Amino acid sequence: MKRQLSPADIARRDERRARFRALWKSIADLPEAERIAIAVRFGLRTVQAHELSLSNTCLVWKQCPTATVVGGFRQWIKQGRAVRKGEHGLMIWVPIGTG
Repeated sequence: MKRQLSPADIARRDERRARFRALWKSIADLPEAERIAIAVRFGLRTVQAHELSLSNTCLVWKQCPTATVVGGFRQWIKQGRAVRKGEHGLMIWVPIGTG
């Protein structure tokens, strides 16, 4: 059975979505040449050595300009690394496919 969200959960979800929309709008408003320059300059990769897309590179750069390598919690653990207490994730686009 699907869990029912409380009004507080719904408010947090909506606020998080609004922040992501604003973040994405700030990137979409950048000229294409500038987005490409950011991606080339930072060239972010995942802990599994996969290159991030142009869009996700810009999203990570906007949220954490000092990032060099990114990965999910389980990806870091799989690589024998630890995620420090209090660390927060960054928002990126993840393909989910179609039904």
